[in-house]
Amino acid sequence: MTDKNSEHHSKEENQTKPELPDLGDSPSISKQKGAGGKYYGVDLDADQLLCLEIECRNGRDLGIPYAPTPWSEFVPDDQEGLILRILDFEYEVLVKGRGLNHLKKFIRTRKLAWLKESKSGKDTGEGDVFISEIQIHRRKD
Repeated sequence: MTDKNSEHHSKEENQTKPELPDLGDSPSISKQKGAGGKYYGVDLDADQLLCLEIECRNGRDLGIPYAPTPWSEFVPDDQEGLILRILDFEYEVLVKGRGLNHLKKFIRTRKLAWLKESKSGKDTGEGDVFISEIQIHRRKD
C-alpha cells in the first residue's frame, strides 16, 4: 500500500525541470535586465557568460561560445573609427560602428551577452554604441 504523501511528493519531483545553463540572453531578454543599449546587452550579474549572441539585420543569428575563449581585437579604422574583430575556431566576425570601445571590458570579461546590427545602418547619434554593420565569415583551415 502506498502512502498518499509519498505518492504526491514523487509526482512533484518528476515535474521538476532540470536547470539549464545560461548560454547568454537573446536581445529581447537582455533588454529587460542588465545593462546595455539598443545594439548590445551586458549581463552584469553573471560571473561569466557562456556565449556571445550576434544578430544581423538579414536575420542571421550566430552564437559564439566564450570557451574556448574567442580572440578579440579593436582595430583603428580611418572611416569607422574602430572595428571590433572577434575570432574563434570557426568564425571571424567584424563589427563596425561608433563607440565600440565601450564594449572592450565587457567582451574581455565575458559579460557581453549580445550584439545587434542596426536595421537601417544609419547612425542617429543616440546612445553610447551604434553598430552599423556586422560581417560574419567562416574561417578557412
